[in-house]
Amino acid sequence: MEGNSQSQSSQTKIKECALQYRRFGSLKRDKDFKRTFSYCLKRCVTEVEFETVWNSIIEKYKLQEDSWFQRIYDLKEKWCPALSKDFFSAGILSSQRSESTNHAIGFRANRSTRLTEFYSIFKACIHCSRSTEKHDDFSCSKSTASSRIPLFGLLKYTLEIYTLSLFTDFEEEFGYSIATTTKLLWQNGSTLFYLLEIESEPWSQQKVTFEFDNNQVTCTCKNLEASRWLCYHCIRILHLHSVMRIPDQYIKKRWTKFAKS
Repeated sequence: MEGNSQSQSSQTKIKECALQYRRFGSLKRDKDFKRTFSYCLKRCVTEVEFETVWNSIIEKYKLQEDSWFQRIYDLKEKWCPALSKDFFSAGILSSQRSESTNHAIGFRANRSTRLTEFYSIFKACIHCSRSTEKHDDFSCSKSTASSRIPLFGLLKYTLEIYTLSLFTDFEEEFGYSIATTTKLLWQNGSTLFYLLEIESEPWSQQKVTFEFDNNQVTCTCKNLEASRWLCYHCIRILHLHSVMRIPDQYIKKRWTKFAKS
């Protein structure tokens, strides 16, 4: 466990250094470089896109022999979202898992803490977490979420099945879907291929495939694979085709009010 925590901590430090441009030297004054490097960190959707953007940075700024850039490239699977979205992670980064653990236990335990003391701390944390969970379960079963958007169609359906916290996330995605422009690229039988983006935000551009025979929808952003809830690109297409209920295959039971049933 300690080795895993140290590994995650080192990953976090690498990313923080990159974000704060502490290792870039004279490049930190180059706005184009910072914008492109930030794109690698946050915006790349596919591995091909990441490799293309990364190689353009290396070639343009002649960084082939830079050991620091080579080191973070070797660790790309740990910090580049485009290389990890095929796996379910509930939308949580590895560094966030480490930070969550430290927040839950680390602030009351240190290297000098005895095993018996740690057990008492751990037991108290578990009791606190379960009490919070019971309170949230009660609130979810007895409370009704409010919305700034009229509760019809997909939004009404998700209110009925999702927990309060998940409904809040879905409502935000639904709001983005309203602002998304849609372009039909081509159609192959019952399968349609769309290009979607938010106006004036080219980084938001994604491709969505929709099969209207069975309401199957996929998106290049892979939010569904990583988080198990629909992205606003998919929501936009379902809404466009007057789908009033989220297809069952896109509902993760752990996010619903019936997770414990």
